[in-house]
This record gives sequence, C-alpha cells and structure tokens, in this order.
Amino acid sequence: MSSSDFFPPPAASLVAELARERAARALAEAEAISLRQQLERVSATASRARRLAEHLPMGVLLIDPAGRITLATQHLYRLLELREPAPAVVGERFSVLLRRVARQFVQPAEVRAWSRIIPRGAVPVRNLQLARTDGRMIELDAQPLAETEGGGWLLVVRDVTVREAARREVAEQRAFYETILDNLPSDVAVLDPDHRYRFVNPAAVVDPGVRHWLIGHTDAEYCHYRQRATSVAERRYALFEEAVQERCLLTWEEEMPAPDGTLRTLRRNLQPVFDGPTGALRMMIGYGFDLTALRAAQRAVDDQRTFYETVLDNLPADVAVFDDGLRYRYLNPQAQPDAALRQWVIGRTWAEYVAHAQVSPERVGQRWQVFTQALTTREVVSWDETILFPGATTPRILRRHLRPLFHANGAPYLLIGYGVDITVVREAQRAAEDAARARENFLANMSHEIRTPLNGVLGMVALLAKTSLSVTQHEYLDIVGASGRHLLGLLNDVLDMAKINSGHLELEHAPFRLTDTLRAAAQNIAFRVAEQKVTFVTETAGVMALEGVVGDAYRLQQVLLNLLTNALKFAPGGDVTLAARVLATTDSTVRVRFSVCDTGIGIPTDRQEAVFEEFTQAYTDTTRRFGGTGLGLAISQRLVSQMGGHLVLTSDAGEGTTFAFTLPFVRATAAPTPTPPLMSTYARLLGKAHAAAPLPRLDGRRVLLVEDQDVNRLLARLLLEANGATVYEAASGPKALAWMVANPAPDVVLMDIQMPGMSGLDVTRRIRALSEPARAEVPIVALTANAFRADVERYLAAGMNACLTKPFEEAELVRLIDALAAPLSDPPPAPAGIPVSSPAAPAAPAAPAAVSPLRAYPATLLRVGRDDPAFARRIITAFCAGGPAALEVLQDAARVGNAAIAAEVAHRLVPSVRLLDEKELADTLTEIERLPATDPSWPDALAFAEQELTALLARLNDLLAADAR
Repeated sequence: MSSSDFFPPPAASLVAELARERAARALAEAEAISLRQQLERVSATASRARRLAEHLPMGVLLIDPAGRITLATQHLYRLLELREPAPAVVGERFSVLLRRVARQFVQPAEVRAWSRIIPRGAVPVRNLQLARTDGRMIELDAQPLAETEGGGWLLVVRDVTVREAARREVAEQRAFYETILDNLPSDVAVLDPDHRYRFVNPAAVVDPGVRHWLIGHTDAEYCHYRQRATSVAERRYALFEEAVQERCLLTWEEEMPAPDGTLRTLRRNLQPVFDGPTGALRMMIGYGFDLTALRAAQRAVDDQRTFYETVLDNLPADVAVFDDGLRYRYLNPQAQPDAALRQWVIGRTWAEYVAHAQVSPERVGQRWQVFTQALTTREVVSWDETILFPGATTPRILRRHLRPLFHANGAPYLLIGYGVDITVVREAQRAAEDAARARENFLANMSHEIRTPLNGVLGMVALLAKTSLSVTQHEYLDIVGASGRHLLGLLNDVLDMAKINSGHLELEHAPFRLTDTLRAAAQNIAFRVAEQKVTFVTETAGVMALEGVVGDAYRLQQVLLNLLTNALKFAPGGDVTLAARVLATTDSTVRVRFSVCDTGIGIPTDRQEAVFEEFTQAYTDTTRRFGGTGLGLAISQRLVSQMGGHLVLTSDAGEGTTFAFTLPFVRATAAPTPTPPLMSTYARLLGKAHAAAPLPRLDGRRVLLVEDQDVNRLLARLLLEANGATVYEAASGPKALAWMVANPAPDVVLMDIQMPGMSGLDVTRRIRALSEPARAEVPIVALTANAFRADVERYLAAGMNACLTKPFEEAELVRLIDALAAPLSDPPPAPAGIPVSSPAAPAAPAAPAAVSPLRAYPATLLRVGRDDPAFARRIITAFCAGGPAALEVLQDAARVGNAAIAAEVAHRLVPSVRLLDEKELADTLTEIERLPATDPSWPDALAFAEQELTALLARLNDLLAADAR
C-alpha cells in the first residue's frame, strides 16, 4: 500500500506545482543553452585574441589579480629565451617567472623587484627599458586591467635593441654636429620659417641659460626678455624677409656692444634654405664673424704703410722699388719731385718711364747693365754717378745702390734702388786726406827730430852708468834714464795712435804661440809687480795646449801690457789677474778670450766711455797721482778692434776693473818654436829677482818633494839638484807626514795637490796642525795642473804659501824656493834611511858627442832640461817604467766603468804627457778627468787614451833603444 493511499494530494495543486517545475526546468535549460552559447562565443573570442597576440611583434603576458600568468605568447618566450612550450608558464606565478629570467639582465635585482610592484600597483608603466647581459635592450609596458575586465595586469615586452641603436646613432650624430657648431669661432643660429630659433651656438649667445631660453622664441621676444631696443629685432626681421625674397645669401656688417662695453665689428650672413619639391622656406641659417681684430689689423697695416711711406718720402735719399718685371712699385719725392709723374709711373715699367722722361741713351745703357748685374750676381751693386740737375750750375756726385731681393724659392722678388748725394762727403774726404797727409809728415819729421837726440841721451846714460859714480850721481842718472824712457814711450804711443787713426797701421800675420806672448807680457811687468807689492796671478791653462796661431804677437802683447800696466798702476798692494781662455775651436780656427782683472780703485760708470778717448783718463788727478798719458786704452781699443775683437770694460768705483776682449785666430799649419810657458804664481814672492837676473843657487837648501808620480818627482828632483838643493822624496801624503814628524823641518815643501789616499790639501792642513812651530810653519808650495784663481785661493786657505803650475819652469821653481826659504843656517845631517839626493857638482865640459835622437822628439822636455840628453833619458825611462801599470789601471777602469779611478790616473799622467809634447793625448786625459762614466763619450775617450798611451810607450821605448845604440 503506498502513502498516497493514506495521503492523497489535492489534484489541482499538484498539477500547478508540476507545471511550475516544468517551467523552471525549461527556463534553466534555456539559460544553460544561452550560457553555453556565450561561453562558446567567449572561448572563440579568447582563442582569436590569443591567435592575434601570437602575431604581434612583441611578447604579451596576462597576469590575474592573484599574480598568476593566464596568457604568454610565443614571442615572449623567444624574448625571454624560455625553452618550454608557451602553455608551460600559464598558471605559474609571475614572481617565479621573474626569478627564472632575472639572471639574463644586467640588473637582476631590479627585475626581481617587479614581482612585488606590478601586482600591487595601479599606475601604468610605460617604456621601461631593461638591459640584457647579451647587449640587447628590452622595453616593457605594464597596464593594470579594470575590474570589469577581470582585473590583473597586461604586460607587453619588446626588443628595442635596433631602435635604441638607431636612436643613439642619431643622438651621436646630432651631438657631433652640435659640437662642431658649438666650437666654431663664428656665431651660428638656425631659425624656422616663423622666425623662431631652433639652434644657437655659444659663440652667438654665451650664457647657457639664455641660449636654452631662446630656443622656440623670436628676436622680438628675445629683445623683450633682455630689455633691449626692439629696433634690433625689427631690423633682423626685415633682413630675414629680404633674404627670403631674394632667395640668396645676404651679408652685412654691424657694430654691437660687448660685455666689457667696447664696440665689436661683426659681419652677419643669412642663408635661406628652401624645400626642393615645394620651394617653401625650410629654415634660415644665420652666421657671423667678429671682424674687430681684423679691422684693427687692417688699420695697423694702413698706419704702418703710411708710416713707412712717410719715412721714405722724407729720407735725404732717392728711393725706387721695382718688382720682378721692373715695374715701379714705389718712388719717393727725392727720386721724382713731380707728384703727377710719380703717380703716373707706379705700375709702369722702367723702360716706359725712361721713354717718357727722355733719359739719355748712355744712362739707359748703364742702368740696364746694373739691373742685369744685380740679378745675375744676386748681390748689391754700387756705383757713383755725376749728374747735372736741371737748373743747377755745378754737377753733383751721387752714390747709387741696387739691392736685389729674392723669394724663398730663389725667384726674383724686388729690386730696391737708392742713392745719396755724397758731393759734400767727397769734398770733406779730400780735405781730411790732405790734413792726414800733413799730420803724418809732421809726425814723421817730429819723430826723427826727437828720436835722434833722445837716442843720444839714453845711450850716454847707459855708458855713464858703467863708470865710477857716487850714490847721488847714480840716483840722478836713474832719473834721467827713466825720464828719457818715459818720453820715448810717449812718442811711441803718439806715433801708434797716428798710424791707427790714419789707417796705416798694418798687422802682421805670422805664426806664434799664445803662451809665449802671455809669458812675455807677464815677464815685462815682473819688476813692477814686485815694486807695487801686487799679487799677480795668471789663468792660462786653457791655452797651454794650443800649438800655434797666426796673428800679430807684438800688437797682442802691446795690448796686454797696456792693460796690465794700467791694472798695476791703480791696484797697489792688491790683486791683478791675467787670464786667457779658449771659447771655441774648429780644425782651422780658435777663439780666445783675454782678460785683465784688478782689485784697484775702479772706474765710475759715467767715466767709462771717456777712458777710451785719446789723452783722457778716468779722474782729473790721475796723471798727477799715477802718471800716464791717456793713450794706452785708446790704442788698445783700436788694436783689438783691428784684430777682430771688441775691448769691454766692467768696473765700478772702489770695486776694481776688468778689461776683456775675444779674438779669432787661424791655427798655424806649422807650430812655432816652443818657448817657456807663462808662470802662474804670486809675483810678489819673486820680487827679489828681476827676470833677466841670474838664478840664485840653492846650495844648503833642503826640499821635501811630495809627489806620487815618478816622472814628476824625477823632473823636480833633477831641476833642484842642478841648482844645489838637497831633495827628500815622499811618494804619498802619509809618507810625507811621517817624514815631517821624524826629521828636522825642511826649508820648503813642494806638495802635489791630487794624490791617492790623502790629497795635498789634507797633508798641508795636518802639517799646519803640528805642535812644533818649525815644522808647522814650513813654507809649502802647491804643485798642480789647475792653478786658476779660485784654485789658488783654495790652496792658500788650506795653509799653502804659493802655487806653481805644471809644467813649471826651472827659473820659477828656483826663485820661488829662494824667496820662501828662511836664511841659511848650518844644514842638519841627512836622516838615515830617507831617500835623499845631494846637489850635483858642476860637470866638467864634455867633448862634443853625437846628437841624441831624443833631441828630435820631446821639445818641451829638452827645453826644461836645458837640452841635456841625460836628463831627457832619465825622465823618459821613468815614464816607460810606470806607464804600463797606469795603462793597465785605465783598462780595468774602462772594463768596470769606474770613472773615479780613470780620472785619478788621467790626472797623474797629464803633466808628464804634456812634458812629452803629446797634446792630443793630454787633452783626452783632461777630458777623462771631468767626464762621468754615464757620458756617451766616456768609453770612446778611454779607448783613445789607451790606444795613444800604448803607442807613446812603444815610441819612447824605441827612442831609448836607439839612444842606447
């Protein structure tokens, strides 16, 4: 039994309910159908959208509000280099994708940060560029989607590498051109057809702020902005329109105020640029130049031209200038007084001018010859013309000159002709020549008339001096002789001055040694040096090596004597220095600077020019106080000038005086006979003996010779022995000190300066520090090859008494020892075990012997040894004995590059080598003394010295062998 049997429903309500159910079911089915249709349409649309997105040239990515990817195109996969198929990332979280691809980018952290920014943001992102590590550039756009569109984000990713490269290239090209325009020295501006600025460079507007503001504005707006007169803008507008109307370049000049207030002259240009197809104006290019400096230069040129033309127009000479075609370029009023003709001739040829002016055929022929000669010889042509000018009664003499000028390539450029009226000069010259002849005749007669009796006076004085006279009579006779000699000197000076002034003094050109001339000058004043108690020093080492020069030795000595006499006269008790130094040499010439310096009263600046005038002296009382005629310096100046130099005076009142001059010499092809070199010590020590007096004997004198060089030691010993001295030798500083302590003090110590281990200066200081006065105060003489003034002062400061320059003369050595040594007492016995040499007894005259071959070789050595072959043989033997060891040391120094050792050996060898007349080797050794091992020429100098020293030793050994036979 069913329930309906127990509960039967009402029939009407049941039917109604069923009907409603059927209706609801039908509606639901209809809605389902509609929904399916909508879904199908949406699916079709989405599918179509996906297909369209796949065809876009960019990657597309859809992200839902939860941050999950709902769409990713294949292009995105390619851009991000994802290997899995496109649907693989759909449903993946956007942050996971970013983490996977972040390493592909230069800034991975920035890429990963997008996982936090995009899902939460609501602001679109446009054109965000991300650089990849492979160099490509990715650009990203992110657009938030509205709620009605389902929310989330739409991302579009593009590869803009090519676009950015093109953009950079365009930007670089633009920057390139703008850099050029910005750095042009002219102002540049570009305007559009509406007169608005599109570009302005810094030369046009300096202020960068104003320049930036000006872009897009007109001239009128600029004037308003800068508060300037609108007339400038109005004029620019009119010029702009004029350039457009004329369709061509428009140029004008204007003056504009500069920031500093000055007016600048500017040249402006407007160049319109038109479109080809339409002919419409595309732009207007304006540019300009600052002509201020150019205009100033043009004015300066015009002023200079006016200046030169004014000068030339007013010269007391006629001037004409021709070009290479003999056309007149310039003619001054002195050459052609007629202004119209002068204007007419410019640009016309000389032939046209002479035809127009009807110049005589003779003068035309002469001028053609001069033109041809000047262009052919390319030198100035000079000639004299005698012309009778129109209206004149007497002819005038003109000295003409034609100077050709040429281009750098040698082509003719200009011919400058000029002439001077020398009529008055010629007349004055004839009068002067007549007067000079009369003066010469007078002087010649006076010379004869004065010299004849003066010769008798001086001769009788000399004869009378040999007779028996009282002391008073001898004094009177000395006065007469001195006065006569003074008068003779004055007469010679006057005659020399007359010869110089008349141009009749001719210089000799004969070979001579500068050292001879210097020595002779020094010897001539030796007695005056002693009288005046002057310290006399010579610095002539630089010219010692010169073999010979060509010139006038007598006149050079005359100049030096004049200067030395002056120095002695004005520096009593002071210092006088005679110096000669080689300035420059070639194979055939040499330039030497001579100077005489004193520490006397000096010459005031305002009197220095006057001292070179005839019969003029620096002070009005000079003649009364010091004597003299005032001709010496005038003669010296003229002689130096005639010899090719210029006498220069440097002085100040109370500061002493220096006279100096430089002379050029030609080297002598054959060396003159050698003569003793110039002494170089303090002449006051030699004052007891005149140069011509016999040498004093040194008998009983004890001399300690301190010298490390065997040859030098032997030479000094032989010279001293020959004059009676007893010589003790020490080969080093320590040995000398030991000798001084162990033995009685000698009369004199001869001390070499440069010795190994302990220098001569150190030895001298230690001797001066000895406790016993007799030893500490012993006279010490420096032996050196470097006795310049500064060296002498250094030696004296160390405690030495005097200085001798190597190679020294026998007379110098003997007189110096005699002057320094204390009066003789009984000589002490010679110390045992100490090298000593006794004075040699005078040798008996020997029978004539065969001439030694040594006589033909080292002339200086023979001269020093007074032509004694035995003396020369002993010196050469000693040199040959020590030479190989010195050569070996030089070779070792060259191998290891030790310049100090090489310099020490060279210094020791130089005096001996000079004594043997080996000039070139001596010069090389002197060079080695000063060169560092780093100098490029040091190895070559050592190699040459080794080669020459080896050859010299071989020659000397051969000579010794030949002499032995």
